[in-house]
Amino acid sequence: MRRVTAGCAALGALMALPVGLAPNAAAADVQSQQWYLSAMKADEMWKTSTGKGVKVAVVDTGVNASTSSLQGQVLTDEVPKSLSYGDTKDFNGHGTTMAEIIAGTGRGGGIKGLAPGAKIVPYRIGLHGMSLSETNKAPDVSKVIRAIADSDVKIINMSFGDDISYDDEEAAIKYAASKGKLMFAAVGNDAQTKNDAGYPVSYPYVVGVSAIDKTGTAGKFSV
Repeated sequence: MRRVTAGCAALGALMALPVGLAPNAAAADVQSQQWYLSAMKADEMWKTSTGKGVKVAVVDTGVNASTSSLQGQVLTDEVPKSLSYGDTKDFNGHGTTMAEIIAGTGRGGGIKGLAPGAKIVPYRIGLHGMSLSETNKAPDVSKVIRAIADSDVKIINMSFGDDISYDDEEAAIKYAASKGKLMFAAVGNDAQTKNDAGYPVSYPYVVGVSAIDKTGTAGKFSV
């Protein structure tokens, strides 16, 4: 069973993650934790591009499309039916928060992402926290990645990690790279224990993302 870790991709930028940011946090709390937008001079970036026309696949715990800052941002009809598994039923909020950090509009006092003009294509996979029966019903990760590779999605965000390398998953990653997809994955939050990046971040062609604080220092927990 896979384990969820924190990480994010947003139009090729390594992002400073607001640690502990909850998807249902009060608006004031959300805004106070979005220091990274100022640090990365997002206002200047948006003069050139907000990500309009770019689709980002979020392979995670699902994405709650009814979240205020994601309304109109989630393209649920672009997930193949054979791989659709409760894509908008986020069982713990992780995937929704990742999607907001990428493409949230800030509507309703919610999170504003680094690429508010981009669109999200959600894929829900089997991750830690699901029951065994739920995990067994979830689509295979390698099939998900290959399907994304064959679509017009440009970026694949994989905020999860596993200690084990799978041949079919590595082959799918290489296939996606051959299709010109830009892939990001979490490096993990186990720096104070085993400090092992795991997979898919350790596969070739995948950009690893860790968390930093306001000083630009990597979090002590971040691999």
